[in-house]
Amino acid sequence: MKIRTITVLMFIYLCFPFSLVAGKGFFIKGSTDLKDGVMIMLIERDTKDTIAFAKSKAGKFIFTGNIPGGCRYYKLMTTDSELNRPSSYFLLENAEIRMSVYKAIWPKVKLNGSAAQNESDSLKALWRPKDDDTENLNRSIAFILSRRESLFIPDGILRLNRYINPQQVEELFDNLSTRSKQSYFGLKLQQLIKKNYLLRSSIKEGNNLPDMFVEVSGGDIVLLREVVKKNKYT
Repeated sequence: MKIRTITVLMFIYLCFPFSLVAGKGFFIKGSTDLKDGVMIMLIERDTKDTIAFAKSKAGKFIFTGNIPGGCRYYKLMTTDSELNRPSSYFLLENAEIRMSVYKAIWPKVKLNGSAAQNESDSLKALWRPKDDDTENLNRSIAFILSRRESLFIPDGILRLNRYINPQQVEELFDNLSTRSKQSYFGLKLQQLIKKNYLLRSSIKEGNNLPDMFVEVSGGDIVLLREVVKKNKYT
C-alpha cells in the first residue's frame, strides 16, 4: 500500500509539477536550441537580482520560484558566447508559463501563459506616446478600466501618467481591486499618487516652492525656484 502511494505521488510530480507550486509561485517550462549545459539566468529588472537559474538539457529547461507582489519585469542572460547581451524585458507572474528561447529571435523571448505580458502587449497596441491621440488614449483608459483585477494594469496607469491629470490617475487607481492595489505595481502607483498629493498640497499662495526641476526655453534644466520671483507662489 505504501509503495503504491509513493508511485502515485511520483507520477503526479512528473506529469504535473506545477501542482506543487500552484498558488505559491511560478513554474516556467522552457524550450530552447541552446547546447546542453548552457546556464540560463532569470534576472529581475528593478533589483537586478537573479531569482532563478537553470541549465539547458535536451532542448529544455525549467524555472521555479516566487514573485513578490505577484508580477514584475524580468530578463534572461545566458552563458552562451553567441548571446552576449541580455534578452528584452518581459512580464512574469506566479503562474504556469511556457517560455521559448531561440537564437533566431533573441533578444526576444516568447511567452505563453503570462496574462500580464498579454495585457502589456494589448495596451502597447492601443497607445504609444508618439501618437498623442485623444481617441487612442480614451481607448487605453477603457482597456485599463476593464482589467480591475490585473496585476499589470497599475503599471499601465503609470505609463499613461504623463498624458492624464492626477485626478484621473486616482480614479483609475480607485477602480482597481484590492488584489491589484496591493500588487508590486499597485504599490508603486500608490507612491506616485502620494507624491502628486504632496506636490499639490505645497502649491499654495505664499508657500515655498518644492525642490523640483523644470525645462526652460533653450532646453536648460533649472530649479523651479530659480525662475519664480521671491521663491513663493503668488
